[in-house]
Order: sequence, then C-alpha cells, then structure tokens
Amino acid sequence: MISSEEDRVCPSDYTVEHKAIAKHGRELTVDEIHVLEEEYIQAVRRAYEAGYDGVELHGCHSYLLSQFMNRRVNKRTDEYNADDMLILKNILEGIRKIVPESFVVGIRLGAFEPTIEDGIAHAKWLEEHGIDFINVSYGFSQDADQIKPDDYPFAAAVYGGKRIKEAVSVPVFAVYGIQNGEMAEAALEDTKADMINIGRGVLVNYNWANDVKEGKDPGKCLYCQKCIWRAQTEVCAGKVLLERNRQA
Repeated sequence: MISSEEDRVCPSDYTVEHKAIAKHGRELTVDEIHVLEEEYIQAVRRAYEAGYDGVELHGCHSYLLSQFMNRRVNKRTDEYNADDMLILKNILEGIRKIVPESFVVGIRLGAFEPTIEDGIAHAKWLEEHGIDFINVSYGFSQDADQIKPDDYPFAAAVYGGKRIKEAVSVPVFAVYGIQNGEMAEAALEDTKADMINIGRGVLVNYNWANDVKEGKDPGKCLYCQKCIWRAQTEVCAGKVLLERNRQA
C-alpha cells in the first residue's frame, strides 16, 4: 500500500495486519496508476538533472512496486496484473526516453515475491528489459514464502541473492545480517554476488569498511528498537557496545 491514513491504495483491495492492527488499501484505478508511473519517471528526471549518475527503483520492502509483482497482493485482471509487469515496463521505458544511455537504472528487488521462483522470473524479466543491476532483498514479507535450506549459513535474503545471481548476467547485490568482514567475504564467495550491502553496520559505525580493511572491530547492529521500528530511543546500542569495546 501507499501509506496514507486518509486514503491507502494498493494494486488490489487488500488488508494486511501490521503490529496487530489491520490496515486496508483500496484498489488503484488505471488512471491513478498512470499518474504514479509519471511520478516515478519525473523523480528520475530530477535526479539526473541534479547530477546523479543513476537511480535505484525501490521494488521491495512491501512498497508499491513489490505489491504489483506479488500475485497474492495484486489480483487485478486487467493489464496491470502481477504477471505482465506493465507498471515496471512503463516506468523503465519512460525513464530511458529522458536520460542518456550511460545513466544507471537499477532496482531493489524482493527475492520472494511471493516465492523464490517468482523472484527469479522477475529478475530475468528485468534483465530482458534493460535493468542495469539488481539489489536483492525481501519483498512483500507479510505474504511471501521466504525460505532457504536448513543448513544455509546466511539469511534468506542472501540465499535469494544467490539464486538470482545464478539466473541473470547483470550485476547482483546481496544483503541482510552481514555483521563483519569475514561474513561479507564468505557471503560473496557463496553467492558469487557482485557486491554485499552493509546497512545497519554503517549506521553503527560510519567507518565500517575502513575498519574491516584495517583488521579492526567494526562493531555490529544489535537490532535494537531505535532502528528497527524508528522508536525515539536515546542511543544506538551497537554504537555504545563498540565504544565500550574500544575503551576496554
């Protein structure tokens, strides 16, 4: 859904329970979808005119594009159904008309949308339609089969990155739960991904990459409420622990 307390919208009428609260989104009209497509395209135009070298479309983490790709959420029977990927096709074609060929257009993509087989199919479609890179994460997690082998040493999102990397030739990034340099190297070796993303670790320590290169403890995210639910707690527990370790 697009998050608005007054008028939540979704590819189809859909209700999801979040934090024990049921929230409903009404189905978008075709005209409304056309407006949204143009808003994506114009946002990219502004980024290009501002001097950026590329953009990453956000097609995961339960945001609207991931909903359109998830057939359990998108139950439309018109041209904007989950299989045809029309909203992404129109957005990508619109972007390519207003930026030079050298401008990079990637996507953050849910690996399980709602299954890993669907995620792989979406990645292949995106490659065929000119995407420059695929940054793999979780999609509409409230209605997806986020699975991995029982003995797999990393998160399901990393496993999804591995499976998608095996299926496409464009650069693929993997992410989630990488806490130190050893884990990052092992995940790169396992997935053959082109890059490993470090998110929360950099929130704990902006110098994370340099510390890893120099053999220092980069610190780690402790998954405290400050970041996970954006609660207004006073401190980041990971930063506190890192500082204590360095003073010891």
